[in-house]
Amino acid sequence: MGFFPLPGTGPKASSDRQRMKTKGIDLQRELWSRCARISERLLVGGHPGLKKAKRAFEASFPSTYERVSPQSWKKPARESGYLLVGDHHGLARSQFFAAEICRSFRPWTLGLEFVRGNQQKTLDHWLGSTRSPQALLREIHFEEQWGSFPQEGVLDLLQSAREIGCRLLALAPDNPMGLSARDRHFARLLLRIGPPVMALIGDIHLDPMRLPAQLSKEGRSPTILHQNHAPYYFELAERHQPIPSLLRLEPRRFTWVDTHPILVEESALQSLGPEDLVEALPLPEHFAQICEDLLIAQGQAPVPPPPLLLSFDPSQADVLNELVSTKKDLERLCRELLICGNAVLGPRGPVVVNLPGTNHLAEAAAKWVHCRFFPRPRRLLERSLWRLENEIHGFQGSLRMNPLRNPMPLDWYLERFLSSRSRRNFHRMEQTLFQSFSSSPLEEGSSFPPSGRLPNPSSKEGLVLLRWIGQTLGAEGAFLVGSKTLA
Repeated sequence: MGFFPLPGTGPKASSDRQRMKTKGIDLQRELWSRCARISERLLVGGHPGLKKAKRAFEASFPSTYERVSPQSWKKPARESGYLLVGDHHGLARSQFFAAEICRSFRPWTLGLEFVRGNQQKTLDHWLGSTRSPQALLREIHFEEQWGSFPQEGVLDLLQSAREIGCRLLALAPDNPMGLSARDRHFARLLLRIGPPVMALIGDIHLDPMRLPAQLSKEGRSPTILHQNHAPYYFELAERHQPIPSLLRLEPRRFTWVDTHPILVEESALQSLGPEDLVEALPLPEHFAQICEDLLIAQGQAPVPPPPLLLSFDPSQADVLNELVSTKKDLERLCRELLICGNAVLGPRGPVVVNLPGTNHLAEAAAKWVHCRFFPRPRRLLERSLWRLENEIHGFQGSLRMNPLRNPMPLDWYLERFLSSRSRRNFHRMEQTLFQSFSSSPLEEGSSFPPSGRLPNPSSKEGLVLLRWIGQTLGAEGAFLVGSKTLA
């Protein structure tokens, strides 16, 4: 029998799941609004001008938008020469996203709001040195100036800028300024340098009537890339649209939606509020709790969880080399982390998570539970079947933590991981496989449809195919049932 009992299939079961999902979205919208009101009071309390500016910023987002390719921001950004990326200072994923955009856009200059102008020489000296990003944050007194704001994404952004040979520009004023004065200050600094320029600045400054208007007055209409506007997230979820998604609001204004609004607000509460306002388990402890819950749900005695490594944490990135013995194994591990977001290196671990967030943590825990009772086989076909079942169990495990999670569409994987030639081969393979599934449903004790041809489960094509099929089957309530049962 399978590890995770799934809801039934058929029209009635599908309708029931849809009603439950709608109620779940309504509940999460209410929880988000409560968190948002608390964080707003912490942010703008006693500052009526800031409160007014925040409300105007929220009202500036149109009710209509267009879902576009994740790279659609790039052409208008190249044309305008100025790319403004909105930052949620307390959300590490926000800075990780900015680092990804920096590597793709490759600006000549990267403006940073979290560095004061009187520290410009420190930035210049660091770029010409071999010192670590951590050393730079200590030199600019990041922790003293920004308190409990996370550093992981900032470190990735600094390292990315150094790798592409990008100059760093300190944007923050040396002395406190009001919001409008900061807009003018940012504009003056950005206009002094030639494009292409990218700046990571608090999202409220990206209201079209604020900093963008200051640049436009001087003939430099920027491209705006916001992050995580909550109403769009809930609307996409209600419409069964994939998340993450890039939305075009205006020809040169976009919003990237990828993080649940509650997590965004929680990050603000953790950064702005007193230490005891929000209690969050460290990731290793959270992971251990998820593993224990999954085992108990299956009637199994809890056991110590495997070691957890976070490859998105720069301080742990070099550890990957120590987990494998050959360069080929390292390449295989990196492919799995890139496409799947996690990797389980055997029944005893370690487990490596490459993307921050509860979804990926819960998915990795469920995959480890599956691996613990059904170790990875040696034969190629059996490895393919095992990988498919592992992906299904991983997705089901994540649904226990986030019932609203949807599998990513196939195009999302193809655009990011496969070349055009690989895609053509992939589509022929995918059609054959799904025809086999349709004509021969999987039942207990059945074997994999023999007419389907599976690729190597460690190749890019194999990882994409098996992950996509596994998550799709898991979401629809169908899953592989092996002839083995838990002891």
